[in-house]
Amino acid sequence: MSETSTGAPDDLNAPFDGPRWTVQWADGPVPDQRRLRPLIGHTGTVSAITTAVLDGSPVVVTAAADRTLHVRDLTTGQPVTAPVTGLEGEVTAMVASVVDGRPVVVTAGSGDTLHLLDPVGGERLGEPVTSHHGRVLALAGATLDGRPVVVTAGADRTAAIWDLATRRPVGEPLTGHTSRVTAVATAELAGRPVAVTGSWDKTVRLWDLTTGRQIGEPLTGHTDWVTSVATTLVDGRPVAVSRSRDKTVRLWDLATMRETGEPLTGHTDPNGPMVVTDGGARPVLAIGQGRAVRFWDLATGREAGNEYALPLPAAALGAAPGGRLVVAFGPEVTVLRPAAG
Repeated sequence: MSETSTGAPDDLNAPFDGPRWTVQWADGPVPDQRRLRPLIGHTGTVSAITTAVLDGSPVVVTAAADRTLHVRDLTTGQPVTAPVTGLEGEVTAMVASVVDGRPVVVTAGSGDTLHLLDPVGGERLGEPVTSHHGRVLALAGATLDGRPVVVTAGADRTAAIWDLATRRPVGEPLTGHTSRVTAVATAELAGRPVAVTGSWDKTVRLWDLTTGRQIGEPLTGHTDWVTSVATTLVDGRPVAVSRSRDKTVRLWDLATMRETGEPLTGHTDPNGPMVVTDGGARPVLAIGQGRAVRFWDLATGREAGNEYALPLPAAALGAAPGGRLVVAFGPEVTVLRPAAG
């Protein structure tokens, strides 16, 4: 039986006095989604989103099926660099980092390679990094001993750590999963960098990135493949969030290695995009559900705010500073922010 968090309501559909989401990239607040004004630039479906800081300003980076990468100012929505063109194949995962003082975007797609791109100059930075995964299924960024790294999850049942400066693996692959590793997220636990992975073997696992060793036993409870993981702080405690094809979302206290609260239910698409944003005040889970985005308050387990309808299915989601949420639907992108009051 899972450990129940303090204050979690019995009725997950109880009224929630929390954020109401409104459009940022428009002429003032637009609470009516029928007036949503997305940015158009891509000609193919957006497949990955990340955020970064360029020249001190937050930006949104998007990659799409048109094999381009666009960088836009998070506040205004205006382009800040020329699009990066000619990407090699589909981009399914992407993270932003800084290597030797230079902004870098790391992408992964349908193969076993990582590509490092300069989002400002549009250059490819060196040769692709070839992994051992067969296919890289997910990426997450971290800092290890003061150096930027990415953690990859792969079809070969392992995760791995890569030094972005040297383009070489750090230590041995992280082994333990018995099926493909489909999701990865990073966090800090007691001042140490850790990774959380999810797998088709129905488990969630925690890894010490400094030693490359698994921490504790696998976290079990899902009854089908784990498709997404994320990390956040709930009431100041590091928490992992996992979603599965069993149509549940589970929260795990990383300090105690126990499930916290009851599973969150009510989302029917286990493969839609998922991300955690701070919602302006506390962590909020956003999940793409067909032509809508739905929200859950992770501190209480309640469904949070208004479901946000879209003209096309949600293709990708990205968390941004200030509790904002970047939403891609088809080739278009917009930003939602918690409404005041």
